[in-house]
Amino acid sequence: MTPSHRSLAATDGDLMKFIEECIQRTVPAHPGKRHDSVFRLARHLRGNTTIAAWQLKDLRPIVDFWYGLLAKKIGANNVKATVDENWFDFAEGWGKVKYPGEGGLMNVLLERARQNPPPQAAQQYGTSELRLLVSFCRELQRETGDAPFFLATTIVDHLFGLKGNRMRAWRWLKGLVGDGVLECVKRGDPAKRIASRFRYLGD
Repeated sequence: MTPSHRSLAATDGDLMKFIEECIQRTVPAHPGKRHDSVFRLARHLRGNTTIAAWQLKDLRPIVDFWYGLLAKKIGANNVKATVDENWFDFAEGWGKVKYPGEGGLMNVLLERARQNPPPQAAQQYGTSELRLLVSFCRELQRETGDAPFFLATTIVDHLFGLKGNRMRAWRWLKGLVGDGVLECVKRGDPAKRIASRFRYLGD
């Protein structure tokens, strides 16, 4: 089942598939995540240049369909917003998206890591992927200032092309912690989709 509306009637198959993937990736599995998740939906959708050019009102059927799936997934009584309030939140978020796309800010920081000279802490590693990961963690720390940053194995997997090998991503992060490049401030909870928090300790 897909969202239906006359504004979507002429949408080609690839674009509809993209919309469906955005919906499936952003519907939360637990109560209390709706507000953040509907903003993620806005960010994901805005990463497509065709959809980004649509009028805001044309996105309403997509957002309402997303809301319906959320109500089925966590129970209607656990959704603390009406369908209209959910739309208002999406519309507000749509205008605030600064880093469109699935990776959003992460993609921007990864590009910065590629462009900037690698830190000294990265030089101890023989593979370009690990050196880039160290550089990426430095950019994450710069972005958050003195606060620890969130980094999930799913993000490392996606950005570094590990093809679903989250265990390998975790071994990389665990190795950087062991080498004193990172400090794991708080372990995450994959079941609740909460990423671990780290602090970059390198130069």
